[in-house]
Amino acid sequence: MSKNLRGLSGRKGLENSLYEEIISSGAGGSDERGEKLKAAAETFLVGKSLVLGVNSFYDFLTTEHSRKKVFICDGTACLTSGRQEELKRSLLERYTDDEIGTVSCLGHCHSNNAYMADHAVYTSDDHQKAAKKIYTGTNAERPALLAQTGELIEYYLLIKGFSERGKVLKEIELSGLRGRGGAGFPFHLKLKSTLEAKSDKKYVVCNADEGDPGAFSDKWLLEERPHSVLFGMLMAGLITGADEGVIYIRGEYPEAVNIVKKAVQQLEDENIVMKLLPGRKFRFYVIEGSGAYICGEETSLLNSLEGLRPEVRTRPPFPAVYGLFGKPTVLSNVETFANVRYILKEGGAAYSAMGTEKSPGTKLVSLDSAFNRPGLYEVKMGTPLKQVLNGLGGGTRYP
Repeated sequence: MSKNLRGLSGRKGLENSLYEEIISSGAGGSDERGEKLKAAAETFLVGKSLVLGVNSFYDFLTTEHSRKKVFICDGTACLTSGRQEELKRSLLERYTDDEIGTVSCLGHCHSNNAYMADHAVYTSDDHQKAAKKIYTGTNAERPALLAQTGELIEYYLLIKGFSERGKVLKEIELSGLRGRGGAGFPFHLKLKSTLEAKSDKKYVVCNADEGDPGAFSDKWLLEERPHSVLFGMLMAGLITGADEGVIYIRGEYPEAVNIVKKAVQQLEDENIVMKLLPGRKFRFYVIEGSGAYICGEETSLLNSLEGLRPEVRTRPPFPAVYGLFGKPTVLSNVETFANVRYILKEGGAAYSAMGTEKSPGTKLVSLDSAFNRPGLYEVKMGTPLKQVLNGLGGGTRYP
């Protein structure tokens, strides 16, 4: 049954996706919403029960959520900081009690005073969109992810030197890069599997539904280094033959959604792909999540993109062979894709020289406001935890 529904959803692809049709129908139980969902079901030739089941799954589409105007972060770091009551008292000066709700982690674990309103995240300090300054630091001589980048066209000129997929794949394999989403699977093996899979269509999907308690590294990369992420996805497409890439960003990161959309628009305005890879095409889609922690699991995320209920698929088959709309898909997280630029610029050997033999390279670490220097730190794999917590983070503020 899932394969049949997936096939019906895939008929229109990403240009007019079932997911976005369902999400655009809105929240609550209005007659207008019901008519929109009915129309979506008819357009995609699926049952109304399917679209109703999907629409009712997401937190942002519940009736309770739609009645709220402001949402206080109740992620683990904020919950344990003891600052939520103080923040609520401040918000009650501008909102009524029944207009204030809660939402899962907003990625401001370094400040513990964030709230979301009008598709933006604010802090209680000054009611401005800028949160507290994030400390950044590293123990790597040449950081791969925190380093500043150059102009846009210079940024992508690397593509000219790696127009052959074999050359790119070799450098990534030499680097020893492993997935930074938690499983640590060798990235080059994902690429090889998708490359070797026979299909008329392939995809690259970036899992930016970061929801782990206390983590905000993906958020920082999306907002501060969006072109690093896009570059990594583009090179994955070059290797595997995929011509469409999707970045699925959690709805709790509205600024990241806006910034990545602008970065994609820059690429389209400058016609970067055609300039540097004549005859090739690659289109990006930025999809905003609707509040579902489970979408951080890769196959649930794929189901969500397809307009199905975001539930975990049985594996095998794995996404590299049977992914988005049942097609071969390179699926990895933000930090994994962001590393590709350094690897191709400095060489796979330079990357593998950092870290350990089994886990080369660097890793971003998020430290919340319990530390004296809360922020984001890039450390070589194998760095003792004590050095991260006390050396870079300055130790905790509590005895």
